[in-house]
Amino acid sequence: MPFPTFEQVLKELLVFTREATKKSSAYNTERAIRNLATHFNLSEEEKEAEYEGGKLFRSLVTHARDHLKGAGLLEGASKSFDITSEGRLLIRKKTAVIDEKVLAQYGDYKLFLKEIANDSKINAQWYKDNGILTPNKMFAALKKAISDSNSVDSISEFDELEVLMKAKLMLQKKKIEREMNRLYEEHISELKESLLEKVKQISRIW
Repeated sequence: MPFPTFEQVLKELLVFTREATKKSSAYNTERAIRNLATHFNLSEEEKEAEYEGGKLFRSLVTHARDHLKGAGLLEGASKSFDITSEGRLLIRKKTAVIDEKVLAQYGDYKLFLKEIANDSKINAQWYKDNGILTPNKMFAALKKAISDSNSVDSISEFDELEVLMKAKLMLQKKKIEREMNRLYEEHISELKESLLEKVKQISRIW
């Protein structure tokens, strides 16, 4: 199964937040990560996949959370958040895809993107000195990493590698079987010779 995209996580995170906040006043990032990982049926390897010093899926969910908050569809602190009336309205519209174009329809989102761009410019030297990607570059790299992992080439290369590994295992299995057969034949031959020699010795005695 392909790794979930940013757009898929945007929509599902909004839906999960609405459902979670029906029973409590706020949702939180840790619960969102667990719920979404289960929803997208991620394997343990996919959950733990590393990305820029952190975990790929965790980074994906936190970026989606921040962008939804930037558009005014979620509200609250960085770790705990709630869905807004605008967020509930967007879900009721049954929008097939929630992406950056949809978020751009909200004035707050443009301001959010502007603030990120300004932060990247103002603190550019700090990011460079500390070897950290700016928020814009980090977000772009995140989407590229997911796109690359879901590309046809990546999948075909993986399938090709899997086929080669299976072929190699089959070859090793055949070699082992041949060697076992050879040893068995040698053992039987030696056993026959030994028995024949014992029969000859007994014959001499009688």
